[in-house]
Amino acid sequence: MNLPDAYASRTETFKVRAYETGSDNRLTVQTLCNYLQEAAGLHAEELGSAFLYLQSLGITWVLCKMVLEVDEYPQAGALVSVQTWPASTERIQCRRDFFWRDADGRLLGRAATYWVIANMKTRRLERLPDFVRAVFPPEPFYALADPRDTIQALKLEPDAEGLAIIARLADIDRNQHVNNVRYIDWALESLPADIRNSRRLVGLTVDFRAEAMLGERIEAYAAPMEDGSWHHGIFRRADMRELARARTVWA
Repeated sequence: MNLPDAYASRTETFKVRAYETGSDNRLTVQTLCNYLQEAAGLHAEELGSAFLYLQSLGITWVLCKMVLEVDEYPQAGALVSVQTWPASTERIQCRRDFFWRDADGRLLGRAATYWVIANMKTRRLERLPDFVRAVFPPEPFYALADPRDTIQALKLEPDAEGLAIIARLADIDRNQHVNNVRYIDWALESLPADIRNSRRLVGLTVDFRAEAMLGERIEAYAAPMEDGSWHHGIFRRADMRELARARTVWA
């Protein structure tokens, strides 16, 4: 599957460093998500909607959903080319998609991300500015099927024990809240060790629902589903507000 030539896209190439791999010497999904964010940010800058420019207007990008399908994780030393483009837009939400390939052009995976614009003072959502809408194509092209299915909230048993976390300074991003990749870290860490160690993550969907701030105590939970996937819930301990929910699929 290839993006039509008429679409405005950008391709960034990354070399997988040893410190970006796990115990299997392959790229971690967390680093892969960082590659996607880096490519998206550079393309947004090229298209006139960079993070810093939006901040100068008192608004900012917020990621609200991410969906990944991974065919293969490259090893340390490999080159990975991430191609990204604006896929479609609605009233207050827009979608940006991705392909990533190896040095021979072989497709390794695909992703969709959903973004909104938030007011930096009120933290409320705003309509997409016209200059943002202008870069989106009249007809969408998607890297994967439109994932409109909703992840159900994880229902916790009264005696459920979660992974206890404190949001650290290293977890905070330019929006002054916990970076979205940290939620993925926490979701994966909440799994039983035998799942993480004996299986390969091939599908990931994350719904980001609320902010976490520096110093807050977080709890992450995971539960197996009948179809073999795992559902995850990440909550703020003080009020048990749901911060994110996720579904992981393993091979």
